[in-house]
Amino acid sequence: MTTEESLERLRTGHKNFLAGAAAPTSSLNLIASLSNEGQHPFASVITCSDSRVAPEILFNCRLGDIFTIRAAGNVLSDYGMGSLEYAFDHLHTPLILVLGHSKCGAVKSACAHDVHGHASLQALIDKIAPAVQIAERNPDLAEDLNIEHTMHDILAYAPFQAHPEIIFGAKYDIATAKIRYLKSFDANLNITTRPWD
Repeated sequence: MTTEESLERLRTGHKNFLAGAAAPTSSLNLIASLSNEGQHPFASVITCSDSRVAPEILFNCRLGDIFTIRAAGNVLSDYGMGSLEYAFDHLHTPLILVLGHSKCGAVKSACAHDVHGHASLQALIDKIAPAVQIAERNPDLAEDLNIEHTMHDILAYAPFQAHPEIIFGAKYDIATAKIRYLKSFDANLNITTRPWD
């Protein structure tokens, strides 16, 4: 499957989700097949841990379709990057999507300059801070820029430097359940934005 075919599959799945289509069933036969034949996801999705943002549901997919990496604020730690590299090198996923969302609690916390006593949580907030600084503490803009920062983090990682064409970003709107736009790198490695549909 090509990158564009994978992207179209996500778009179609999301349209089906919005239309209220029943999610594909993950039958015992499918589970047995995934156990015996291994997984072959068509996309890797980096998204927030927010319980309202579940890629498999939003894209109307079955078990085994999406390799999902989740952390609050859709940021990537070394472990997350290692997981993404595994999906790229061993599972050959042809598409990487950074899926941010509106009303993100982690971004809101970073915008409020909240200070957390636990180093691990503070490290997560600090990872979002560059987007917040550029956005001048505007949460909606900070969410957008945080998606872009994660895209750049991926592109800066050696295994992906030669593959900017497979890296995309998008934003899920919690209130409408719609994905509002799509971000990608142009030929000069600048990020461009276009409608999701």
